[in-house]
Amino acid sequence: MKILLIEDDAKTARAVCSSLESEGYATAWASTGEDGFYRLNAEAFEAVLLDWMLSGRDGPEILHTVRGTGFVLR
Repeated sequence: MKILLIEDDAKTARAVCSSLESEGYATAWASTGEDGFYRLNAEAFEAVLLDWMLSGRDGPEILHTVRGTGFVLR
């Protein structure tokens, strides 16, 4: 399973990705909402872990946009 983490705090992102990878998950990390949204449209993910308070495009905005476009995780 490939999981996208959208998290702007590098220390938290490293810890979460490391934990997930130790459990056998493939992970990708986006440090901004814009980068996360781009990666969601460019790559296939089975799950997304989304920080709610991001600078620029925040978590609720990403979620609203993804839901409004009918985007489906693959």
